[in-house]
This record gives sequence, C-alpha cells and structure tokens, in this order.
Amino acid sequence: MELLSHTLTLTAVRYLLTGLVGAGIGYGFYRLIGCRTGMCPLTSNPWLSALWGAVIALSTGPLW
Repeated sequence: MELLSHTLTLTAVRYLLTGLVGAGIGYGFYRLIGCRTGMCPLTSNPWLSALWGAVIALSTGPLW
C-alpha cells in the first residue's frame, strides 16, 4: 500500500512540474513575443498564455 501511495505522489508531482514548466514557457512567450495590438487572443493576456502553455505541456505528458 505504501508503494502505491509513493507512486501516485510521484506521478502527481511529475504532472504538476510539467504544468508549471508549460505555464512558464507560455508566460515567456507572452513576454518575449506577445501582441502589440492587443487583438491576439492567446498572447495579449499573460494568464491565457500561461494557461495554454500548461495545457499544451500536460497534453504531451509528464517531463520524465
């Protein structure tokens, strides 16, 4: 039972780290590329950029 709990915890941590890295990349995309006019739906808002980065990272699976 303890091994199963440890495995589930490691899996959750991996997904959490993957989401955080993806959100960081999304925010970096906002900061470095962004949208000058404000008309770009994904890059005009830092929260949306981070959210999409996390979604894309999580859709590819955990980092390791």
